[in-house]
Formats: sequence, C-alpha cells, structure tokens
Amino acid sequence: MNTKDIEKKNYIKALIQVKREIKKQKQQQDSKSEVKDSSSLSLYDFKNQQQLEDQQSISNFGQPNSKVQQQNSNITSISNDNFFENLEQTQHNLYQLIQQLYQIKADDLDKIIKNKEEVYICEIKKEQQEICQDLSFNKDDTLLATANGKNIKIQQFNEGNLSQITILQGHVKNISCILFSKKTNSIFSGGYIDDHLICLWEEKIQNNWELTVQKDSRSPITCMELNQQETKLIVGNQYGFVQIWEIDYKKKIISIHDEQRKIHKKVVYGVSLNKSETQLVTCSGDSKIIVWKICEQGMLEVLRELIEDTFVSRIRFLDNHRFVVSQSQRGLIEFKISSLEITKKTIVQTDYEDCHYFPIQYHKDSQLMVVKHYRSVYLIKEFNHGDYNCIKKLNFDSNKILGALSNNGKHLIIQNENKFYYYQLF
Repeated sequence: MNTKDIEKKNYIKALIQVKREIKKQKQQQDSKSEVKDSSSLSLYDFKNQQQLEDQQSISNFGQPNSKVQQQNSNITSISNDNFFENLEQTQHNLYQLIQQLYQIKADDLDKIIKNKEEVYICEIKKEQQEICQDLSFNKDDTLLATANGKNIKIQQFNEGNLSQITILQGHVKNISCILFSKKTNSIFSGGYIDDHLICLWEEKIQNNWELTVQKDSRSPITCMELNQQETKLIVGNQYGFVQIWEIDYKKKIISIHDEQRKIHKKVVYGVSLNKSETQLVTCSGDSKIIVWKICEQGMLEVLRELIEDTFVSRIRFLDNHRFVVSQSQRGLIEFKISSLEITKKTIVQTDYEDCHYFPIQYHKDSQLMVVKHYRSVYLIKEFNHGDYNCIKKLNFDSNKILGALSNNGKHLIIQNENKFYYYQLF
C-alpha cells in the first residue's frame, strides 16, 4: 500500500470515528441522559498506534486541499457549548476533503464508509470462576442469563457491568442451552446428558422467578429455537432427533407436536427457521444439512438433503432463501435456495476443525453477523444483499468460545474458558 492509499485510509477511518461520535451524542440527547464533560473526546483515547494515527488525521485537517502532516496534536480544545456543532462541521469538512483529494463521488464515499465501518469500540476482560455452557440476553438487554452447570444465573446488565440477581435451580444435571423470550422476561432451558428436561422459567414480579413448566424431552438437548409468536419450540438433540414442542402458557403445558427420528444419524448441532417460518434448516455431525418444509399443520417434511464432506457445526437463516453455515475445515459458507438448485458462496475460508459452541448471531437491522470458528470470532457485515465484509476478527486462547449478541446489536458478550469479554458495538 503506497503513501497515498495509507493517507486515504486514515482519512476515511477518521471520518468514521467522527460519524460514530455524532451518533453517540444524538443517542444521549434523545434519551435525555446526563451529558458528560466534553472538554475532551474519550472516544479517541485508543490503545494502538494505528488508532492514534487516525486521531492525528482528524486533528491535522485544514483546508480542502490540505494533506496529512506528521504532527503531534490532538482535538481536546473543543468547547462544551459548541461540541456537537464542531463535530458536525468536522464531518462536513472531512467529507469535502476526501472527495476533493481523491475524486470520490458522495454516493461512492457513503458506500465505502458503510463497507469499512468497524464495530469494535472497547473490550473489557473479566475473570469468571465458573465456566458457563450458554448465554442469552432478555428482550430489552437489561438482563443476561448464563447456564452454569445445572443452574441458571440471572445478572443485571448495564453497559458491560454484570451484577447477580438470582440463581434458578430446577435441572438435575448440566444445562446445554438457554433462550430468553423476546416478548416477556421468560427463559427456556434445555438439559443435556442425564437431564433431558425442557424448562420454562417466568419472572412473576421483579427479580422473583418461578419454574412454571418442566417437561422430559426423553433425549439430551443440543440446540433450541423459538418461532416468532413463541408458541413453538424447535429442538435438536444428541440422538439426531428434530422435535417441535407446542407451548401453552395459560395451561402451563409443553407438549410434543412433531418428532423426526430417522433423518439425521448423529447429534443435531443447529436449527434455524426462515423469515416466513415456512422452512427449517438443521445441521448435524453426520455431515448432512436438511432443508425442511413446514406444512400448514406445523409438521416437518424433508424438502432437500445436502451431504457435505465435513460436518456443519452451526447454521442460520438470513431471510427466506439464504442461510449461512460454519463448516469444519471449510469456514463460513452462504447457501442460496432457488426452485431449481442450491448455490454456495464462501465468505470466510479456514482449514481448522471446529466444534458446535456459540450459535451464529445475526442482527437484521445492522446486517451484522457474529460467527465463531475454531479459536476466532468473526464480525461480518452484509451489504448489497449477499456481499460480505469481515470487519473484525477476534482471536482467543481455546476453541471453547461462547457468546451472545444483544437484541439491539450494540453489545457482544463472549466467554472463553474462565474470562468474560465485553465489546461495545456501534
């Protein structure tokens, strides 16, 4: 990369940082939150040299034909009264500067910014004595549930800070997965070997939880997903079964609606519904991907059966016709379903073995995908309906990585062995 390309990259990064700070200030104004001392920009207190160079890019700009100079300056002289106005003026000037220096049209510059925006802002590492099996945010991202052995720990979540509220006890052995409801403060949990229980926990009054339903699924549970109405719970298990359970909240009953036993021969690692909930995809240790049709009665019928050369550890529908998989020794792959064929596109390629922890997370509004593979977590931005840009790769010490993306797409919690990592996303 030559000097001009490096200079251009730094200007664009600087512009992204200013846009991010403007967004942050607007959010604070909209929520009427307390405005902190703006005599300095804490956003620009970065830890690595590249980010410091980006900071200098902002502080060194002048007239539209100016160039980056190697000067040691900062942008801490913005007054409180004109802080927001100066930010907007900075954004405007940077737009003009980049357009004139590099002959870029406004629409093209907007596309470049969208594709290159980084989402990683801060990281907080915290020691955690207990190793958990799964994590899930509640509907408004104020609570985080973690499965710790046979118990569920409910913690208050506030900008990366966690404080324990209560511990839920009802499983007899280890819990494999938990799902917070998107409608109420309710939790579904599934038990693994020597447990087999599906439990529904409900918050009756604030911080007072009750086990309202407990059902024996007759097999170790490995993955779960709720439909949008939260009347159906789709379950995959250790024996290769795919089950649909019907939920009656008033009667406090969970009953089996459909069970498919003979399609997958090994453990089911992932289940995912498409947008319209007319299809389901499942993946397994038998290297099969099954596309299921959901008929009007809610029963499953095999629509397509794909045999891969290595097993798929996790799977996620993005819309009605596309799903992505994390495949051992292959990486991240998009499958697109048409009436005649299924096409494949490699998004991230790796040769490493993988395990099934940490389901694929996808935030539809921001089109951000969080995918674990081997010892890494990839933050991937989708644009133009099928083009992907890996904007961050987070590396960890071991293969056992768990995590949860908040419902608003702003917070990412990851656990690797006995450490919690918190990432604030914009």
